[in-house]
Amino acid sequence: MRLAVCRRRQRVGRAWRLPFDLCCTRPGHDHDAGMTTPDAAVRTVAAMEPIWAEPGDTLRDLARTMHEANCGAVLVHARESQTAVVSERDIVRALAEGASPDDAWATDVMTRTVLTTSADEPILSVAELMADAHIRHAVLVDEQGAAIGIVSMRDVLRPLLDEAFAGRRG
Repeated sequence: MRLAVCRRRQRVGRAWRLPFDLCCTRPGHDHDAGMTTPDAAVRTVAAMEPIWAEPGDTLRDLARTMHEANCGAVLVHARESQTAVVSERDIVRALAEGASPDDAWATDVMTRTVLTTSADEPILSVAELMADAHIRHAVLVDEQGAAIGIVSMRDVLRPLLDEAFAGRRG
């Protein structure tokens, strides 16, 4: 997901503070048609066409895939119907522990036990599940349990912030 950032940044001490009008520029998403609320289905903010990687992809391959797709996590077919996740943090952790980017595989770093949820679950419920489980990505599944999307904590944050700051905007 790409964000269009308003150019009106405000200087706060030594740092810059961005205004709260970041706008999702995902194709087909009309932000002006109405803000997404925390009660909306998580599918409204999730990547419903997730990026997939192969179990034999190297860390370098995974990093390249994430860079090219501008995403922070990819799904991996672990076994028959099982889905795993590899995130940027998994790659950084492996490299920090001495793994070679060309000799370590997705199967070496992927998270096999993933949080799954229905794409129709409310954003607030998914955010709460993710926070309670201390994870940054959840896999969206259909009625048969097949992965159909992925949502990050950043994806669910925007509607929550919109709701929290709705009364403060002038």
